[in-house]
Amino acid sequence: MKKIIFALGFACLTLNAISALAQNNQKCGCWYLGAGVGYSKFHLDDTVPVIPGATLALSDDDNDVGWKIFGGYQWNPNFAIELGWVDLGKASQTLTFTSPAIGSLTADFKSSGPFLDVLGIVPIGNNFSLLGKVGAYYANNSLDYSGSGPVATLLPLVAAAGTPLSEDKDEFKWKAGLGARYDFTPSVGVRAEWERYFDLDTDHSGGGTDVDLFSLNLIYSF
Repeated sequence: MKKIIFALGFACLTLNAISALAQNNQKCGCWYLGAGVGYSKFHLDDTVPVIPGATLALSDDDNDVGWKIFGGYQWNPNFAIELGWVDLGKASQTLTFTSPAIGSLTADFKSSGPFLDVLGIVPIGNNFSLLGKVGAYYANNSLDYSGSGPVATLLPLVAAAGTPLSEDKDEFKWKAGLGARYDFTPSVGVRAEWERYFDLDTDHSGGGTDVDLFSLNLIYSF
């Protein structure tokens, strides 16, 4: 009997502690709006076509500023759903030629579009919480080639070989992320997070590039 009483008492204390943690964090049953800005990192595959017999060097400019806006609804301290728009910025890949002609060819890649996320939230007390998310991303990817110097005259040959010099492609991909949130007041909070957007088609030939977005987001709940 003493063991049963002890177990019931311990269970009550545990539930009270969990309830107290939840009350110190984001409230249940609320809508919220948010906006964030941060650093995007593209893990590029080879986007620019390689020309056999050429002497060249390959360089990447694979980071940029990314931003997003979003809104959501939090049912309880542990679950929310979120809809938004993200712009991952631009990445470039350049081939610099020294023979048979000098100059460079550059491919610019951009990606933006709407997303839908499901969030799992763990309150940890003192207005802090941790979160994980998974979601779907409807990506609008654009790819544009440009050239400079005599080698730019090869671009029509690239196009004739079947590689478009400018192309847009829409695709459904998935994403995931982790983050931490602090609520200054019941209405205003800030969220730092990392997200990865998986397997975007940068060269429009079925290849895949992952993009990381590290962002700081301001959130208003109502």
